[in-house]
Amino acid sequence: MRSSRKVAYDEAIEEMKHADLVIQRILFLEGVPNLADYDRILVGATPRDQFENDLALEHAALSVLRPGVALCLEIGDHGTRDLLEKIVVDEEHHIDWIEAQRHKIREIGYQQYLAQQIFA
Repeated sequence: MRSSRKVAYDEAIEEMKHADLVIQRILFLEGVPNLADYDRILVGATPRDQFENDLALEHAALSVLRPGVALCLEIGDHGTRDLLEKIVVDEEHHIDWIEAQRHKIREIGYQQYLAQQIFA
């Protein structure tokens, strides 16, 4: 079992890689990526709060990515579609993991969940 800390670290690295791939794609298409306008970072006061924040961000990402995939299909941009589909799969994995943690909290209790994280 990977600790929540390790999962969070790995996910942060994966998100940076996603951003890099999107930037590379925009540049390839001769666009100009906007690196100054980004979402507000939400930090939860507790692990439970952070799971809720992270889950909301993942769902927000999917609400942008899925229509993007559909648009790419419509206009025949298969390179961008492939990229977005890969990111969708990764985001869905993130959601699954967060939901699994929330389920564990409900099943064993919040304090027991936190105690497990100390030894993970």
